[in-house]
Amino acid sequence: EEERKKQEERKREEERRKQEEEERRRAEERRRIEEERKRIEDERKRIEQERKLEEERRRDQERKRKEQDRKRKEEQIRLEEERQIREEEAKREEERKKREEERRQELDRLNNENTYRVAHDPNVHVVENVINDKSDYFEVRAKYSFKSQTDSELSFKKGTIITVTDVIDDNWYFGKDGSREGMFPVSYVEKIDNSPEKPEYIESLPPPPPPEEDDYQGYRYHDNEDNDDSDSSIFQDGELYIAQYDYKPKNNDELELKRGDIIEVIERCDDGWFVGTSQETEQFGTFPGNYVVPYDAQ
Repeated sequence: EEERKKQEERKREEERRKQEEEERRRAEERRRIEEERKRIEDERKRIEQERKLEEERRRDQERKRKEQDRKRKEEQIRLEEERQIREEEAKREEERKKREEERRQELDRLNNENTYRVAHDPNVHVVENVINDKSDYFEVRAKYSFKSQTDSELSFKKGTIITVTDVIDDNWYFGKDGSREGMFPVSYVEKIDNSPEKPEYIESLPPPPPPEEDDYQGYRYHDNEDNDDSDSSIFQDGELYIAQYDYKPKNNDELELKRGDIIEVIERCDDGWFVGTSQETEQFGTFPGNYVVPYDAQ
């Protein structure tokens, strides 16, 4: 009996020991599972964080790439605009030099023609030898402001007193304003005191011929009767006019007009005469302003 009791006690002890080991094993398994779950969760968080960082880096790189592309396109546009501006400036400068050269040649031609007329026409009187004799200098007062178009011209404001040292022709004087000197239009100034008379061969503006029935109607032709307070106009690039009547030149410096001719006008003088180039004949000269109207009026 005692032996049986001992065996039962050992058996209970063995079962308790197994039960404790099983509990320890289960606790260890739970701990291991929890650690593994935590490790997996940490790994998932780490991967998610790396994915977010990678996505942010990718978006940042995309923004930088787009910004670089935008700046590169803007730079290309800016360079193209600068190139076009340089080309346009070079073209304008070339055209300005060409017009200046044509004008200089025209002035030389007119000066030569006037010299010939002075020598052969007894009715023509101009101031002679004024450069060699300072006593023949005379002063004029500017009626209007004048802005030079070439380096050889003299700019001045209304009211400026200018000393005329030479009469180039019936349309141009050469004079000094302080240390500055150059040529300027006769029509922009008036003589002071007993200055020599303006050359006699300056002609008044001729009236236009009477319109025919099929002529354009309703246009106001240029007239100079009430123009004492207005400046003459000079255009840097020229304005287009269209001839309404035929005009036959009376002097060598005048431009022949045919009705319908397109004229590029570079100057409108106060005496009603225009200066320009015919796009039909490419001839340059003066013509009466009341024979033309602005081209855009058509």
